[in-house]
Amino acid sequence: KRKKEWRENVLLRDGFKCKRCGSRDNVTVHHIIPKSICSPELIWDETNAIALCHACHSEWHDKNGTCSSFVRFIAWLKSGKKHD
Repeated sequence: KRKKEWRENVLLRDGFKCKRCGSRDNVTVHHIIPKSICSPELIWDETNAIALCHACHSEWHDKNGTCSSFVRFIAWLKSGKKHD
């Protein structure tokens, strides 16, 4: 239940669209600091989450795995592009 509420709140906050490319298709929620390394308090904290479409989410993880570099993530996020 907590995960569902967290997900819905993040999607609502982010306007149900990818914060990188603007797509409204297949939008999911991404942990900015990965669950595997963040504190228990941050796992379901909405400030540690962002809406990404499936394509952007896959691109981030394909290129970076579970990289926790906030600086790298923000730079990648700002380089947003439309997908074909």
